[in-house]
Amino acid sequence: MACRQITYSAEASKFGFGEFPSMTFEEVGSHIGAALAAGKEIVDLGAVRVTVNYLTTMMRFARKNGWFNDSFDLCVGDHDFDMNKPTPGFKWNEIVTLRASIREARVNARKAAAANHSDEQYWTGEADKAAARVTEYLRTGE
Repeated sequence: MACRQITYSAEASKFGFGEFPSMTFEEVGSHIGAALAAGKEIVDLGAVRVTVNYLTTMMRFARKNGWFNDSFDLCVGDHDFDMNKPTPGFKWNEIVTLRASIREARVNARKAAAANHSDEQYWTGEADKAAARVTEYLRTGE
């Protein structure tokens, strides 16, 4: 079975929702507006069922990073599809883990600084390396 995805093509400035026809930012916005006007939070786009929150977060991500893809079937072993929160790319779980290690390293760096301990530079370096990996992944999707 082919991997079914929600994608964004910067070249075409369009989102793809599996078999559903591709849409521009404005067309996705129209679906959001129609759902909200009808008092609904769920939007059905062919085989894809997502929330208004998902769509607005997805559009924000695509505008900021120039790419978006999220699988909505079982072909991603890294994480499960969440209809309310985009999990872009195929390494989302790695991003979540890296962000947790960044927070931990920054806490350790602050503790070391407060104690005038030489480990501060080590922990700051670890946080910076992990942050660079996250930034590169979000920039390229790889």
